[in-house]
Amino acid sequence: MTDFRMKKTDDVITKSFIDLVIENGFDKVTVKDIALRTMISRKTFYLHYEDKFALTDVILQDILTWLDETLKKSYYS
Repeated sequence: MTDFRMKKTDDVITKSFIDLVIENGFDKVTVKDIALRTMISRKTFYLHYEDKFALTDVILQDILTWLDETLKKSYYS
């Protein structure tokens, strides 16, 4: 079972990262920026993700999973 606090922290990190990328572009976003926006320590960020590239991979996988599930629902409806 997923710890609710871990999930909540993941969600906040993801939202902050996406907002920062929209505002500044991917190349300019640092883990320090994400931690400051999220109000967590960099250590906490690294407990969740290896780096911003790993975070990006998780976000992209979530999008692909959502798309796959949505298409399957549409197809089988």
